[in-house]
Amino acid sequence: MPQATVGTNTNLTVDYFMEDDRVKACLQQLHTKFKSPGSEPFVVSDILDQDGNQYVDLVQKGGGVLGIALVGYTYILEQMGIRFLRLAGTSAGTINTALMTVIGEKEAPKSVKVLDYMCKLKFFSLVDGHPKLKPTASSRKVHHAFRNLEAYKWGIALTGAACAVSAALYFWLSGQYSEKSVFYLWILVTGIIFFIISILIVSKKAKNIIQNYNG
Repeated sequence: MPQATVGTNTNLTVDYFMEDDRVKACLQQLHTKFKSPGSEPFVVSDILDQDGNQYVDLVQKGGGVLGIALVGYTYILEQMGIRFLRLAGTSAGTINTALMTVIGEKEAPKSVKVLDYMCKLKFFSLVDGHPKLKPTASSRKVHHAFRNLEAYKWGIALTGAACAVSAALYFWLSGQYSEKSVFYLWILVTGIIFFIISILIVSKKAKNIIQNYNG
């Protein structure tokens, strides 16, 4: 199946699935086996409607992100004239089950509309992890590098805070404003400047990690 842009779904449409050669080949194989003249009858239920659709109960199991494949599964079933009386599901299977339950009437196919909803969904809004990494693809290497940068940033921040507190305590407790005190103040100012520059460098590296991974 054609690949959409990493981290986005702007290029993803229902046609990506419906016009895929593998999907068409699967349907063609089923139609040849069950729908062509002289083929064996396709019977899965004794409950039919006036259009010849057969009705069954369907339970969809879980499987994490593999639950997305259930939409393709029900799409093929609907294309073969199967409709669903009662629906149930567990874990990821409950998502497709819930959508199919609220879309249209029982005799209407549901999977194309579910596919359309999926194409419009920003999947990375469902991804766990640091908020700044939500727009990019999940990668253990990227997350590890980003965590290291965050640790460096907080280490620099705590070091700067410790210097500021120690300077304030020195001036407050000693009450001295001698040349040594001024010299210490210059060291503190230099540390603050170094702290700001370090934060900017770390933030830039974090952005570069995300941009390089996205290509």
